[in-house]
Amino acid sequence: MESVGSVWSPRRGPCAARPALDLPCRIDPITITLDGLRRYDQLDEFSRGFRERGREIHLDLRPLSTEVNDDHRRVDARVASVVSSVLLTSGGRGPLTVWLPDHDGLNAGIARGGLLFAMAQRDGPTRLFVGDVSRQDLLEDWKPNWNPNRAEFRQALSATGPGSPTGVGPIQADFLMLNNPHQSVPRERLAIEVSDNVAVPWVERVTRYAAPRATGAWVRNFSEAAGTVIRELLYNLSTHPFAPIARLPDLPKTGRKAYVELYSTRGGVNRVHLVVADTGHGISRTLRPKLRQLRSELTGATSEALVRRLLEQTLPTYGHAEGFGYGRIIELAQRFGGSVDVLTIADDEMGGTIRARWSEGKVSTERLPTLECRGTVVHATLTIESADEKQDNQPELFACANQG
Repeated sequence: MESVGSVWSPRRGPCAARPALDLPCRIDPITITLDGLRRYDQLDEFSRGFRERGREIHLDLRPLSTEVNDDHRRVDARVASVVSSVLLTSGGRGPLTVWLPDHDGLNAGIARGGLLFAMAQRDGPTRLFVGDVSRQDLLEDWKPNWNPNRAEFRQALSATGPGSPTGVGPIQADFLMLNNPHQSVPRERLAIEVSDNVAVPWVERVTRYAAPRATGAWVRNFSEAAGTVIRELLYNLSTHPFAPIARLPDLPKTGRKAYVELYSTRGGVNRVHLVVADTGHGISRTLRPKLRQLRSELTGATSEALVRRLLEQTLPTYGHAEGFGYGRIIELAQRFGGSVDVLTIADDEMGGTIRARWSEGKVSTERLPTLECRGTVVHATLTIESADEKQDNQPELFACANQG
């Protein structure tokens, strides 16, 4: 595979010069090579490569394995989630061939970033290789819609070991993902299914893996707190991101993709991660009609200002306190020494993607002007203390007021 430049280039030359991968002959496929998924500025050229609609794309992630000392050092799940969004939206229809590194730890990080979900769920044809070996089988587990009422998912909640021998399936000892939970489950049933059958055992399973010495009471209280937020965010997922907006075309049904995941990481500090990602309208575009009805002066604010106000919890309330899902997840992060990262498409004339972060009571925002990432990704990180601290410092149950 020819790669001109450090990130991407159009391939030139006859079809005979291409690698023997049994792919259809097309002129000038675009080759994108990424040697890191740690910084957002690495993705500017990546996003640009996908703007040429219909072109065949070769995405080579094998350089990620160069000089790796720590399995997850070169993959940040928040950055990988942006790649996933691009694959599902602007890069969703053309033929795609992906080479993953032959490295289990890196591929687990890639899975946590939603990349395998995006490869399996995108509309266009996808070929997958690990190293130089074809591994289409790795995508099969990611194609079904893993919903809360799916029997296999409920069974996985009580399983004691990894759910897939590959190490990158949607069900692992330290990692569980719901694929498109807003589909196949009626909206009025989604929160009930999650509340009765999924949320608390889901968190308990992942938390026990990250903190095996934690007391049962601590884990149950922690899980009740996180479960409340999961129920809220899943209900919001079925209500807001894909809802019709006046004067805007409806999103195509085939493009309404979303995932919700929980996973844990262990190291110097053990953490539980909660991620909600969708390919919907984005935060600011969803907020503006509501602000317009309230005749708020914020209606004409920039996308960056609206996202900041959302995380600062200074937006006017609308209806039955809609938007409190973000307030609850921030409260949870504050209680458990965590952080909240948000990436969402901008809808103002400056364009690009808005990146925002809540940490230790402070909000920071920036605009990534050349990165086109449709929808929204919310990534909350919760810190799990040492076992001794867990026994003496029981977390309070999360307040579950009926606020929408």
